[in-house]
Amino acid sequence: MRKRGTFSLLCLALIAFVAASPVAAQNTATVCRETQNVLTEIERELNGLAPLTWAKGDEAKYFLSQLNRAISNGFVVSRLDYIAYNLTLKAPTDPTERERLAFQKTVRLALEQLLQKASGISSEDLSLQSSRLREQYDLRERRLADLNCKNLPAAVSSVAGSLQLVGPKLLGKDRKVSNGSIIYEYTETSAKLTIIGDPPDRREITWNFAGVPGSLTPGDKFTIIVTGELNFQPPGAEKGANNSAGVRTEGLTAVKEENAYFYQGASRVGIYTYQVPANAKKVVIAIGADNNIGVFAVYCYGECPP
Repeated sequence: MRKRGTFSLLCLALIAFVAASPVAAQNTATVCRETQNVLTEIERELNGLAPLTWAKGDEAKYFLSQLNRAISNGFVVSRLDYIAYNLTLKAPTDPTERERLAFQKTVRLALEQLLQKASGISSEDLSLQSSRLREQYDLRERRLADLNCKNLPAAVSSVAGSLQLVGPKLLGKDRKVSNGSIIYEYTETSAKLTIIGDPPDRREITWNFAGVPGSLTPGDKFTIIVTGELNFQPPGAEKGANNSAGVRTEGLTAVKEENAYFYQGASRVGIYTYQVPANAKKVVIAIGADNNIGVFAVYCYGECPP
């Protein structure tokens, strides 16, 4: 689990001042939004490294050979959508066979370009870039925590036209099933699934949702970041992971929606950016994950039922 930063005396004093001063609270809210925007940019860069990291492995080269063979013989490879997923290409919805064949050629071209780009970058350089970005991400995440950004909107709730949070409603219930071999644990912004098999088999997946607002103002834009952590035993078992998590909304305009996932060694951080419509009266944000974790927390803003 990622360690959280501790409050400094200066930050504690700042938060106390924010609670007492609406103007200061507004300024701190601006810092929080700007910091969250930087986090979003870092996540974009990390997501950009993910395909390159995948291309350094043998799987990408194997799929290129499969694509070449399929295109030469006029059929579609069975895992075309998975290959496109790793290339961050969106497959067509309900395509015809002809559309699938055409999309397959697009995928091959993208894979060839990716492999060529990856050939000029060493695995060590990719790892170093990723580590540096992660350090920057952790630094700004600690800043959000030290400024108490998650709870700050409550201090500026007097803003005209703001939609106040009712809840959140925690739907997930901590439980153990299958004689204790499957364990579900929840908080308002995280979920953890533990599956215990015969020793040494043990799989733990944790999803964290950062940036769920405390209140909303029409016209504002915000981003929710979904990150996952795997702890699979024995080592190497994580390559068989197939887990995802995401956000569902009502009453918001989607700017960007990308779910978080782990799939056979590949992974992606989830980025959900929304804008609050000018005429918004009610907004609902639901967070959840697959593998029976389900929707475990619902945040309702504005005209919500009690």
